[in-house]
Amino acid sequence: MKNYITLLLLLITASTFSQSTSKIQKKVLLVVSSYGKDNGNTRPGFEFEEFVDAYNIFTQNNVKVIIASPKGGSVIADKFDATKEKNKAFLTNENTAFLLKQTVATGKIDANNFDAIYIIGGKGAMFDIPYDPSLQDIILNLYNRKGTVLAAVCHGASAFVNVKQQNKYILDKVKITGFSNEEEHVFMSKWSNEFPFFFRKCS
Repeated sequence: MKNYITLLLLLITASTFSQSTSKIQKKVLLVVSSYGKDNGNTRPGFEFEEFVDAYNIFTQNNVKVIIASPKGGSVIADKFDATKEKNKAFLTNENTAFLLKQTVATGKIDANNFDAIYIIGGKGAMFDIPYDPSLQDIILNLYNRKGTVLAAVCHGASAFVNVKQQNKYILDKVKITGFSNEEEHVFMSKWSNEFPFFFRKCS
């Protein structure tokens, strides 16, 4: 899964953002769930390492990153290893340590300012990300503009399931990657019984 996520991010960066002929810095909206509480013990949050991997790859490729969440403000990740090198580097760097404490509310985002959106997973994404009308508007804006990228990892794919173009879902007859029922069964999350829906595996 880790290698797949890294490859996906590199492909997005290479295909959309690494345009040496353009002097305009590309911008990506990185979205995380606002649902988490108590390090994921009371309510599940987002996956910190999915976030850090995305943030690092984008910023290392000169892509401007804005971090948003449905409610804005401070967001809580599920429990993770804060001593791991990449995690510790983000949390102790004065230029990044504060970023997850002041995310921008999706309702305050102007989608026209962005070239792409990347939605982070984690169990919390199942509870607020699919039901955020402002996020749906942002996704639809990008969906309707040429040259933009819509991407997600893991449970972040839930962001796309309720987005409609007029009366038609944008995922109608479209296959995407996500966290399948089979994977939910294998990992047996304590939150899975509360999920409003599941992803099914497509043949």
